[in-house]
Amino acid sequence: MENNNEHFLKWITVEEFKCFFNFHAEGFKRVNLIGGRNNVGKTALMEAMFIKTNNNYTNFINTYGFKDTTLAKIYQSVQILDKEVIINDYINEFDADIKSFKIIDGKPQCKSNGVYREITEFGDGLRTYISIICAFYACQKGYLFIDELDNGIYYEHFDRLWEIILTLSKEMNCQVFATTHSKEMLESFARVAKKLEEQDVSYTLLLKNKKQELKTISFDYEMLEYSMTQEHEVR
Repeated sequence: MENNNEHFLKWITVEEFKCFFNFHAEGFKRVNLIGGRNNVGKTALMEAMFIKTNNNYTNFINTYGFKDTTLAKIYQSVQILDKEVIINDYINEFDADIKSFKIIDGKPQCKSNGVYREITEFGDGLRTYISIICAFYACQKGYLFIDELDNGIYYEHFDRLWEIILTLSKEMNCQVFATTHSKEMLESFARVAKKLEEQDVSYTLLLKNKKQELKTISFDYEMLEYSMTQEHEVR
């Protein structure tokens, strides 16, 4: 698949939106992680970018994944592209007891021990995981926003989740923005980017200066790698 990232968002200026006034951020790449303290405005920043980029190939995943109706709609893209087997393989990595995923009577369901059960019986982490993976197939040449990426996901799954995000974002030519307040999620992001030699990534730290104005510090791949090797605090 030809990769053309001309549509990617490189910067954003927000004159007035929620907690932002005359705000500017730049340095965005194909896959972008946004960090900062709780309630500093990470979600609001993504909402501003979502408004700027919103089209038929843009999706916003709130905390704990898509609702049933949205996930059912998104899954249609998986079916159109004949990616059901790949989705099942990814899900089986997450939980070896789950053999397949389907939409049955409008409800997302997973097959475990030979029986299909509604996704609500498997915990919030699985819904988030499935929502993210399926969303890529609906966001070809578009944008995917993921709020609080680490919610419901155990630490042991962080690296594999980042491998999937970095791989599918390239395959589907999709720009990704995700928020986190987890140091472990940030460390995993940097570690997997280095492992895959994926340099089209950035980390944006959102913070307030002494005047309580919102500002950003942008880390590209080299800066992020250096910060991690020096064990500097980048949250």
